[in-house]
Amino acid sequence: LCFSAVHTFGNLFTVCKRYLGPLMEAKASILVVDDSPENLQVISAVLKQDYKVKVAINGERALALANSAEPPDLILLDVMMPGMDGYEVCARLKQNPITARIPVLFVSSRDDEEDEARGLSLGAIDYIVKPIRPSIVQARVRNHIELKRSRDLRDKYRHQAQRQSIAAASRTLQKPDAANARTMQKADIFDSALKQFEAELAKISTECNAAMRELKVGKNPVRQKTQAKKAASKKVVKKTSQAKK
Repeated sequence: LCFSAVHTFGNLFTVCKRYLGPLMEAKASILVVDDSPENLQVISAVLKQDYKVKVAINGERALALANSAEPPDLILLDVMMPGMDGYEVCARLKQNPITARIPVLFVSSRDDEEDEARGLSLGAIDYIVKPIRPSIVQARVRNHIELKRSRDLRDKYRHQAQRQSIAAASRTLQKPDAANARTMQKADIFDSALKQFEAELAKISTECNAAMRELKVGKNPVRQKTQAKKAASKKVVKKTSQAKK
């Protein structure tokens, strides 16, 4: 269900692809960051057919590759790593103007809602729960790559329109010409499609992760009992607090 929904909303980019041309045909570069060689191998195998895949086994190496002359188009980032964890790596990426625009997707076995919320609050655009499902990873990566490329092209049109507007004003001191109007119209088309896609993708991601958490709880009686104990403990603390008042 999740894969079908994510795949369906990829069609929102049909209107944008008219303007992307060769940009959509070029292979995007993906940086996979995980301290486990096995996880790096699994995720790389899922993506290597469609993307140029780079790997980093720790946060320091990830930051170095992100700041290189050929930065990745997207980063898949583990949370639990020795030394610098994924949350800190994401925060540093977003604080640096050079790397702030690189989309970050967390890929982690930490499946609590609080972990996902923390990752998204740091600037990540998605949160994928391990063990990964190849079809879901492929669909989310593909949609986020298209989203980034469309944003880049929209910004290009915006800057082009601004330059045309300034040039036209300096030449004639009149309103922007027809070429500028067409460029602005293209940028507006991208804005509309991007806003719709971003909203739907965020909704789908949240629903998929919630469904995965429910499945894990249902299949893991120990985890289910632990969560029940936590809930009961919270109720006891609340009643005690109320009694003291």
